[in-house]
Amino acid sequence: MLSVKPAAEKFAESLNHRDYLGAVLALGIERELVGDIIVREKSAYILCLSQIAEYICTNLTEVRRTKVRVTAETGEVPELAPVFKEEQLNVASERLDAVVAAFCGLARGKTDALFAAERVFVNSLPEKRGDRRLRDGDVFSVRGFGKGIYDGIAKETKKGRYYVTVRRYV
Repeated sequence: MLSVKPAAEKFAESLNHRDYLGAVLALGIERELVGDIIVREKSAYILCLSQIAEYICTNLTEVRRTKVRVTAETGEVPELAPVFKEEQLNVASERLDAVVAAFCGLARGKTDALFAAERVFVNSLPEKRGDRRLRDGDVFSVRGFGKGIYDGIAKETKKGRYYVTVRRYV
């Protein structure tokens, strides 16, 4: 993994994924040799094959008009730890379709189309039906809406509904 940081923080402009990818490909590197590029504030992390890492470290000196320094990272990078936003959702039950509807801000009946199009995943496996009950720690994602971790029921209302806790990936 490579870390790309501005040479002078004061003069660095705001860069996005497209800027970093364009700078890497402008070096003549084929897209298949470069993996994901994770952008965090004014820096980026490039996942690439070890054969090409040294070449990128030596030759990538500028992204758009910002001078950059590229270094190889070893071990854990704390900046890449996932960031969560905890939410409490009001649902009728712990069923997947109810949680997905509240998570996406849709009516429960509209989630059927998401399941039919196989856009809902639980623990990285596609779900075709919404009647499955979620368990604490289940990771679910809905293409186009986001990803979250189900943490269970926080409390029950007087009318028998539930507030469930979900950690949404930010």
